[in-house]
Amino acid sequence: MRMKSLNNIKIITIFIVVSVVTFFLILRPFQIEKPKPIATEAVPAFMPDHQLLMLPYGSRVLALRDLSRSDAKRAAMMLNLMDEKGIFGRESIYRVYYFMVLGNIALHKGDDNKARYYAQQLKEFAKNNNMIWVEADSLVELAIEHLKKGEIEKGINKAEYAIELAKGINYEYLLIKAYNTIGAAYNIKSQYSKALYYFHQGVKLAESYPEHIYNSKLISNLALIYIHLQEWDKALVNIDKAKELYNISMLNELSVLGILDINASYVYFNLENAKQARKYYDMAKKEITISDSVRLNALLLKALSELYWLENNYKEALVTANRCINYDGINTAPLQKGLCLKIKAKVDLEYKNIDDAIESLVEATNIFTVIESKVYLNEVYELLSIAYEEKGFPILALDYYKLYSKGNERILFDRRQSEVFHLEEEFNTEQIQKNMKLINTQNELNNLYVEKQQLRTRIVSTIVILVALGLFKLVRHNFSIVREKEALLEQSTKDALTDLNNRHYYESAIQQLDQNKAFYRDKHFTVAIIDIDHFKRVNDTYGHDVGDKVLIDIASYMQSIIAEPDVLVRWGGEEFVCLFMTSGNNDCEIRLNRLRVAISQLAIAISDKETLTITVSIGALQNLMIDDVIHRNTESLRLADQYLYQAKEEGRNKVIIFSHGVDEQKKMALSVS
Repeated sequence: MRMKSLNNIKIITIFIVVSVVTFFLILRPFQIEKPKPIATEAVPAFMPDHQLLMLPYGSRVLALRDLSRSDAKRAAMMLNLMDEKGIFGRESIYRVYYFMVLGNIALHKGDDNKARYYAQQLKEFAKNNNMIWVEADSLVELAIEHLKKGEIEKGINKAEYAIELAKGINYEYLLIKAYNTIGAAYNIKSQYSKALYYFHQGVKLAESYPEHIYNSKLISNLALIYIHLQEWDKALVNIDKAKELYNISMLNELSVLGILDINASYVYFNLENAKQARKYYDMAKKEITISDSVRLNALLLKALSELYWLENNYKEALVTANRCINYDGINTAPLQKGLCLKIKAKVDLEYKNIDDAIESLVEATNIFTVIESKVYLNEVYELLSIAYEEKGFPILALDYYKLYSKGNERILFDRRQSEVFHLEEEFNTEQIQKNMKLINTQNELNNLYVEKQQLRTRIVSTIVILVALGLFKLVRHNFSIVREKEALLEQSTKDALTDLNNRHYYESAIQQLDQNKAFYRDKHFTVAIIDIDHFKRVNDTYGHDVGDKVLIDIASYMQSIIAEPDVLVRWGGEEFVCLFMTSGNNDCEIRLNRLRVAISQLAIAISDKETLTITVSIGALQNLMIDDVIHRNTESLRLADQYLYQAKEEGRNKVIIFSHGVDEQKKMALSVS
């Protein structure tokens, strides 16, 4: 078969080469002069500030706008003086900047309601005076206010419309702000590819405006994405870069630095570096004042509660989390309230206040579901799994652990998708698409010449059809070969009885890890051997049909809770092998003991009236690095089998785990209720 397929490919390849050569030989006598490319003129960027400066009071109004971004009190005094002179009624553009200044003053005072009101006034003024750029500007401001209230979809809709309007008039300066806003919305929704796309659009555009006040905010939001993806080093690099951009911009808004330092504190909280976390929190506290918005003060309280948690001061952590949850107006900042509920639940779990923890987590779940924040929702699922395990509800705990596990898979996928080269490819693709209109115009002119060459067209069409048929046959043949290989591979790697993968698959999975070992460099793995207790007795007592059903049911159950990228195979007889990544010190123990308990609670029907209860013993080796998995696989399995034997010797229905590289052995045999 292989020789035949090679011959077919050779024949088709020769056919295609001959066809292409013939194609060019036929075209040569009919070569025509291509029309000259159509020249295009670059559209100048729209800059309302430049229009304002051309008016008598333009420089004073612009100076007032800039002052309102840094000193709200002085700006309010100057605004009143200029308003008394009737300046803002002389030109419609003056009135626009009047509302902008009022909005900036309101934001500095932390009055989001007034800021939203002035943005709405600006929008109505723009419509009445047919000022597209003003309407676009007001839409972005309204989008920002929607995001603060947790109304993410409304914010996205307004930002998208603002981008459409701004592009229509080439208002690049506003586009930078709009891209940051819509990117922040998708960041909240945990749609990181979209968020990165818009942030990089803004960063790319901002290269032409190095002093734009949103340059710092764009990089700050990029840092937040890397925080969500748990890429701590990248997050810290972008936080430092955002601070540098803040210092060279015209922005004098300390709360921006405060948010950056809160994010830095959160990074060090996750790195369990209490000293650095405290340092950045203290810096943020100086930068965010009580006059700032509810959202910023809630963020500060959340950061302080996390800091107390890290310092093992659980009493103060709980008090601070409650202050955040009960902060005046906190319902206008749902994301921050949800984060404070989450840290409160962690403290309650530490104090064994399980019911209080569950109540907080359920409320946080509702909040994060509404605003579609998948990362925070996933963290809540993990805590709910722990809470219900502590409360003695293993089934509920398992359900939430499954949700958490699936969320982790998505985060892993998003982390892979967040590479910058992927975004660069998107940029290149878009640039090609932009050029297509010009290319299509050129093609229309070419068609005028092509219509005069009817004979050539018919010949070319015939050749193209023949080549297409040859290619179709080649592709179909290759697909057939691929399908045959896949079928053979599945037959060789599938266990016929349980439909699990077998030990051959396990070996190929190890090879796959070897190919991607750089990605798993800092990961920890556990290899476990799971053996059904007294399986020979089941076969002897009930027969091999019942024994087969026990294997099938237990395999099916394990397959339902052990999902990719974890590896589960039937090793032979009543033995199964599982290889999985662990995320914490107790992750291995929790997962394996939960599996043992859950299997012991299964009721396997062996007849219409009779059920059978089965237990398993598990031997495991944890804290394996990727090189241990790849190069010392046989030794790891031998050690895991040794601990399995020990579990059997000590009475079965046990989990015995040995930490690789550490003189530590853990035994678990919790009583089954």
